[in-house]
Amino acid sequence: MNLNNMDPDIKGYKQLLRAVNAILDNYNAYGYEIPDLLNKEYDAGMKVIATMIQDDSIPKGKQIIKRIIKPQVNYKGNMIQAAEVVVAFND
Repeated sequence: MNLNNMDPDIKGYKQLLRAVNAILDNYNAYGYEIPDLLNKEYDAGMKVIATMIQDDSIPKGKQIIKRIIKPQVNYKGNMIQAAEVVVAFND
């Protein structure tokens, strides 16, 4: 979730976090799921649209999902929208 990039001390952060969690809970109640891909290791077999960027700050050989442009959406366990992500890698 992009709230991970925000400073928790910013005014309104807690309200925004509660609102986002309420929306996600509502989606879950109707059978939708938005998997958390942020900071997960990227695998070339993943069904996502990936933009690759070089990042020397991560360990060599690793590929980490650093940003989610469009989230993956599952409905009753089946993917109905593929994620669009930015993947950082280090050769």
